[in-house]
Amino acid sequence: MKWSQLIPGWAKDRHGHHRSGELERLLPAHSRDVGPSAYPAKEVTRVALRLKYQIEQVIPIELPEDKVTAANSPIITKKVIATAKSAGGDEYRACVVYGLLVCKRWFKRQALLELWDADLHGVRATAAEVIAKRIIEAEEDQDFLLQDVLLKRFSIVKDGQETEPANVIERAVDLHALEVTGSSGYQKCVKYLWRGWLQQDDKNAGTFVPFKARDNTRYWDHLDPDRMRAPIYQNAVQIAISVIYLGLYTGAINTINEDGDLDVVEGILYLMTAGFIFDEFAKFWKVGWYYFSFWNAFNSILYGLLTASFVIRMMAIATSDDEDDGRRAFIGLNQIEGNASISTFIIQAMANSVMQSPEFDGFDDYAHPFGLILYYIFTFVVMVILLNVLIALYNSAYEDITGNADDEYMALFAAKTMQFVRAPDENVFIAPFNLLEIFGLIIPFEWWMDDHTYERLNHYVMGVIYSPMLLLTAFYEQHEARKVKYNRKRGEEDDDEVEEWEQMEQEFEADQGKEEWEKKVDETKPDVEVDVDVVEIRELKKEVQELKRMIRALSPENGEEGGS
Repeated sequence: MKWSQLIPGWAKDRHGHHRSGELERLLPAHSRDVGPSAYPAKEVTRVALRLKYQIEQVIPIELPEDKVTAANSPIITKKVIATAKSAGGDEYRACVVYGLLVCKRWFKRQALLELWDADLHGVRATAAEVIAKRIIEAEEDQDFLLQDVLLKRFSIVKDGQETEPANVIERAVDLHALEVTGSSGYQKCVKYLWRGWLQQDDKNAGTFVPFKARDNTRYWDHLDPDRMRAPIYQNAVQIAISVIYLGLYTGAINTINEDGDLDVVEGILYLMTAGFIFDEFAKFWKVGWYYFSFWNAFNSILYGLLTASFVIRMMAIATSDDEDDGRRAFIGLNQIEGNASISTFIIQAMANSVMQSPEFDGFDDYAHPFGLILYYIFTFVVMVILLNVLIALYNSAYEDITGNADDEYMALFAAKTMQFVRAPDENVFIAPFNLLEIFGLIIPFEWWMDDHTYERLNHYVMGVIYSPMLLLTAFYEQHEARKVKYNRKRGEEDDDEVEEWEQMEQEFEADQGKEEWEKKVDETKPDVEVDVDVVEIRELKKEVQELKRMIRALSPENGEEGGS
């Protein structure tokens, strides 16, 4: 991250000198940072309007959703998909899937504006998803699919202005388009992003380039701090830091400082909290409202509570050196009794609240009136919100999610991947290491040091910080490179895995009875693309036509007419 990217109005010109007066910020969805739309915004909008018109004609009335989503749908036929695929012509065919997602957003918006036709617009939005999924899965050119269809960023015209460029991977996550996120091609792209096999270009965050050392089996070539950009490694580091953070929090809560000052454990805890706050702010600044979610709000509340605790501690320490005043730091509610008796009483009281039998006696001893107020709040949250409102909501959500669990999981995995990819940074400093970046690198060096030297400095610092992790990741990537090399020798995809049913596939191909067996299978396999009822009706129609022909042949009038 650069100081000029984080502070509005502070940037460098092409000669490397700093200038002010222009609002520059690190937004991966901003046209100045990721480049312009791959195609002209008007052309992309024209493609989306064509697709919208097609879907409205294909679904003129309200239809059952299962008829649209079925694999052998009589609505979304091969001809419909072919027509949609041709909406962009040869020149703009890469933006068709993006245009379908734009149509989904339009139909969702229209459903809110026209509640009397909400179900109709909802089915049309689903149809846009299904068509996009079929186009993705039917694309045979994997490079074109990954680089052009899914990862290129496009804009449309809205209110006379071009929207911020975005790609299909981002838009499908934002719109919760389960049909698209659950498609094979989409998941393949997400898998490559997760592993770091596709990564954003250093010079242009709007483009993605393949990881060139994917098939390199040399260990030291993978010992690169830049590999920390891969979401799989960032996620592992974040999990480890979270475990350490919970351990520090547990230690800070269960230890008493007789002198009332901050100890080492509390100091590290508050520093890590500050790093998390900076990280949340930076990501929200980069991504915008799409980054905000329930868990972000939940984490922000926890960070706010810890910040309030830190401020109160500082106020208590700075107020007076008197021993009695120093004991009023608001971190423990009752330090008169031993920790064992305190924990037992609190756990028992909390369990009684969960069992809907709260007892309020005894909480007056806990820093009156704060202990009693906190227990009232806890009881209200547990008995009213958790045990009544949320259970009812969870039951409804559980039924919706479990019925489509696989697609929901893939959508969550895509969203998790995009949390790391969508907020790109030239140098990856995972919280709380971002404090070292801000106060140890950006402030003292970035404003005067040339770009090349500054990048090398960041590279060395990241190498030292992540050295334990890099030793493991290099070994893992070396192992994966051997698989990639083996797959390329066989002419397969880089991520291909040889399963047990594939181990004797070559012998099966050379089997002398293979052709006879294939012929027998072709003769007996059903036509699953058409419903059984439709097949039977077609057969009955043929038999009726044959019967009519035979009757006409036996009829004397037809015989005379035929003779004449």
